[in-house]
Amino acid sequence: MSKQNKTVLLVTPWDRNGGLATYSGYLHDYLSEICDLDVHAWDHESIVSRGTGIRAISPNLFKKVNSVDNVHIQYTFGRYLLSLPIILILSKFFGCNTVVTQHERFDNLPFSKPIWIYHQIVYFLIDEIIVHTEYRKQIVSSIHTSKTTVIEHGVIDRPSVTQSPREIDNIVIPGIIRPIKGYEYAIDALQYIEDVTLRIVGNVDDDEYHKSLVEKSKELEVNDRIDWDLRYIPESELFEIIKDADLILLPYNLDTSMSGILSHCISWKNITIVSDAPALVNTIQCEHAVVKQNGETISQRISELQSSPKMQLEILDKMSELSKRYSWDHTAIKTKEKYK
Repeated sequence: MSKQNKTVLLVTPWDRNGGLATYSGYLHDYLSEICDLDVHAWDHESIVSRGTGIRAISPNLFKKVNSVDNVHIQYTFGRYLLSLPIILILSKFFGCNTVVTQHERFDNLPFSKPIWIYHQIVYFLIDEIIVHTEYRKQIVSSIHTSKTTVIEHGVIDRPSVTQSPREIDNIVIPGIIRPIKGYEYAIDALQYIEDVTLRIVGNVDDDEYHKSLVEKSKELEVNDRIDWDLRYIPESELFEIIKDADLILLPYNLDTSMSGILSHCISWKNITIVSDAPALVNTIQCEHAVVKQNGETISQRISELQSSPKMQLEILDKMSELSKRYSWDHTAIKTKEKYK
């Protein structure tokens, strides 16, 4: 594919563990095949040195912005609240087209209205806003709708991978252990269904939350059916875990913005159940794969899937369809269309 001389500076978390850095790594690999692409790393609120010590506002940034036509910022609220407008103003000073991918919602946070108003003002400095789902467009005022585009979270399309209905004995929840991911509902589900085990695999982000989960599992007398695999999982091992799981469960809270784990599940075409968080429902588009965030409801769906190969097959067929529709090739092409 021709690069057509579109020069882009990708401003993003880089070279570290985490969903956004992983996302940006894939986006970089596919975009670099069709654009002239450079990267400027930032980490946390980086007007001053924090996090990994990488500063967003640095002399090197001025040189990079002055050498490109497009500045594309991977943005999450909370890490880059102050850096974002500074980089946008700098980009406008050098005449760059500004593109921002908004990676999370913030209307569920304390003081959400002032934060929302702040972002609508900042959005005037942005030429193109990218979100991953129609649901996430709700964070953008109608004033900015004309420059807001849905570009789905990319997925590695694996045409050679096929999955078939199977016995469902082991449920897996992979990823960093955080309260927003609703592990307590999965633990609660075990009391209603006796013939499955649960594997929780990932590093702990919140010690108190993890402690409460262990206590809950002991209170419900299901702890002996839970495999607590508490460590950082390298991506290659994560892929094997997802590929080989009988069923992946993602019982995330309703204000969840997106899930990189769900993208991997789509990629490996695995049987997956998600909560009815609107962003996840909008992504997976399969009624059999969606349940209320409730332990009893989750257990009922697992039982239904255990006894219905046809229902399993409908989920698998949908995953196969989505892996093509959301492929990184398509994501990169759609993203390039936002560049000047």
